[in-house]
Amino acid sequence: MPMNTSRTSTSCATTLLWAVLIASTSLAAGPASDVLARQADAVEMARAGKLNSALDILAGLRSETPDNLPLLHDETVILAWAGRHDDVARNAAQLDPQATPIYVLKAIAKSARDSQRFDQAVEWYTAALGAQPHSMDIRIGLAMAQADAGDTAAGRDTLNGLPGDLRNGADALMTSAYLHQKERAFIPAISNYDAVLALEPNRTDALRGKVLALRRTLLPRQALALETRHPGLLTAEEIARIEADIYALALRHAIQSPDQKYSFMHVNRALNAIDERISTEEPASQLARRLRYDRIVGLVEAMRWEQAIRYYEELLDSGDPGSAFVHHAAGRAYLTRHRPEEAETALRRGEAMDPADRMIQLDLFYALVELERLEEALAIPDRMAARLNEIERVGNARVSQPNRVRMQSEIMAGIGRAYADRLHEAQERLEALVAAAPNNLDARYELGNVYRWRGWIDRAEAEYKQVLTLDPNRVGAYTGRAHNALDRREYRAAEETLRTAQRKYVTAAAVWDLDRRWIIHNYNQLIVEARWGESTGTTFGSDQYTLDALWFTRPLRYNYRLYVRTFDSRAEFDDGNHSRRRAALGTEWRHGPWRATGEINFDRAGIDNPGFAGRVDYRLTDQWTIGGDVELDSYATQLRADRAGIKSNRISIDGAFHRDERYNASARVWLQDYDDGNSVLGVLVTARTQLYDRFRYRLDGYATGRAVTSSRRDAVYFNPEQAVEGLIGADNIWRQYRRYDTVLTHRLGGNLGVFNQKNFGSDAIWTIEYELSWDVNDQLALRAGVERSRRVYDGGPEDATFWHAGINGRF
Repeated sequence: MPMNTSRTSTSCATTLLWAVLIASTSLAAGPASDVLARQADAVEMARAGKLNSALDILAGLRSETPDNLPLLHDETVILAWAGRHDDVARNAAQLDPQATPIYVLKAIAKSARDSQRFDQAVEWYTAALGAQPHSMDIRIGLAMAQADAGDTAAGRDTLNGLPGDLRNGADALMTSAYLHQKERAFIPAISNYDAVLALEPNRTDALRGKVLALRRTLLPRQALALETRHPGLLTAEEIARIEADIYALALRHAIQSPDQKYSFMHVNRALNAIDERISTEEPASQLARRLRYDRIVGLVEAMRWEQAIRYYEELLDSGDPGSAFVHHAAGRAYLTRHRPEEAETALRRGEAMDPADRMIQLDLFYALVELERLEEALAIPDRMAARLNEIERVGNARVSQPNRVRMQSEIMAGIGRAYADRLHEAQERLEALVAAAPNNLDARYELGNVYRWRGWIDRAEAEYKQVLTLDPNRVGAYTGRAHNALDRREYRAAEETLRTAQRKYVTAAAVWDLDRRWIIHNYNQLIVEARWGESTGTTFGSDQYTLDALWFTRPLRYNYRLYVRTFDSRAEFDDGNHSRRRAALGTEWRHGPWRATGEINFDRAGIDNPGFAGRVDYRLTDQWTIGGDVELDSYATQLRADRAGIKSNRISIDGAFHRDERYNASARVWLQDYDDGNSVLGVLVTARTQLYDRFRYRLDGYATGRAVTSSRRDAVYFNPEQAVEGLIGADNIWRQYRRYDTVLTHRLGGNLGVFNQKNFGSDAIWTIEYELSWDVNDQLALRAGVERSRRVYDGGPEDATFWHAGINGRF
């Protein structure tokens, strides 16, 4: 504080003593003279430092004469000297500032400020200044109290009320520096301190103020050098804090280095310096403690997560409570290492220390998402947004702008709905944000992600492109667009984007995720589908199995893959068994909206009976696709026909409508010609919709309709002249477990319908089925299931139990 408190206290004591003496001479005799004499003795005792004894005397006198106002004045002043600020405040409540002597006003004002009753301090200093408008000490006290109360502008106006020559004096300049520090304007504060030191080169409070201001302007080396030239300005703890700042600042500069490609070199250099300093420092010192904190943060930034976790756990084992930023850094390390339980624990510790830290809340949100506690996760951004106004004032409070922190919270709330499988709700929220702030690139980028997750890759591309037009260096949009290029089968563009991102953002987790996907995309792929079971009838065989397996090579020239295929089917009939074993060599081509496959297939035994299978698909829009296939010696040939030496060729066209993940429909028309002269024309229509959707569970409803007609009536295989089938069904789908890329999902469903065959009438048909899907990791997915069904053929019902299994792996 720039005020000379000892001078002020002496002045108050002298004033108080004179007041008592004047009062005593005006009353020469009587009981009042004894009171005044004892009052004067109490004041002398207080001046001699015997404050408690003086206050005891005054308390006794006040009990004898409770209405004696001079006694109240003197007691209040001495209570202020004794630092009994609560008692001063109680006495002040009995006084009228406009009728209180100046020495009492000053004592009450100073006591109020010392006890952080800043509004009361302003009130009493204002009254004192009204009584002595030319008092420099009172004006300085009022200016500082106003700044303490949060009104630095009023404090500056009060200080400027000093005459020009006094404003350039040391005390006024010290007060000006104090106001600047309250405004966090540390450079002007340093200028004021320099002006004071030009007048008084060894003034301790000015030197100390400059040291602390240098530290706040991120100049800890200069601050420490000044303290070294003037020992004793700082406490040992403050010196340790500044030394820690030197290392922390070097680490921060390394972390924020613009050299993205080799940024770890600078971080590791800073970490080495911290390690060297820790090795020479007393382990229990404040400096060592702060350096250990900074080391953990630096290790996380250098992606040395396991080391960071080890040091963090050692920190906890030692009983060190840590700090909010250390717990946050540890939480990030745990999250990166796929340890969300420990991440939540660390982040909760940080949250307890700094509940307002938005970045801690953000990472806590992601930890809860990974722990599948979505309701808790969504409550975080919802709560943050609810606490903030949509508009915030900046600068001098005359300028308004959208509240960026609230906007970020609302974006987090929107994307959180997507993580909770509520993509439609996420889309609505993010579209509203983009409509309100079209240039908010964070909202637009996340909207692009939601479009992509809903299958709308063209709409996603438009959003990513707009974001990158406005900000070419936004890494999230960069990687999002590359993911979208993979979805759009633009593989060369995806790789080019990835390589550019790796050069520019080598440390970004989003780039690693993209790189991982690209690596897996370039693996070989194995797809296996198997089905086997028993039927009470023999229309298609009493015991049956089918195996269809394809092995795709890694991509060649971006768009091509070769594959080998084996197709096995077998059935037991009442008059014997039959099996069909085919192999194939084929090529797949994928580019943009197109996908085409073609293969030559043949019997594995003898490598004869060649056939052909080809298919073409074309994506018209985000929602519409069309396709068709041709098979010569078709895989769809019934085994009874093949057993009789009858082959078939098949051609089909189909189309699909995919509105979003909640609704889709498709239709197919096919013509199958058997070489016994029979032609089968068929049509199949399906539609599926989500009836109920909650996190980890959904209920889908679907309907299918199928109709076939044949040209021949006496075929040796099942061949209805005309038949129509209709089914409605539902699937209960629930996720039991998810941990990053490992997911366990169940599906229990069934359908019920009617099958009508010409000349045989209508009969009920049904199916009940269960399937378990297990995504082992991002390379391997397994599934298996069982179904029980009833079908009717030529009027005869057949009940069947079938098992199925599938593998989709990349190696």
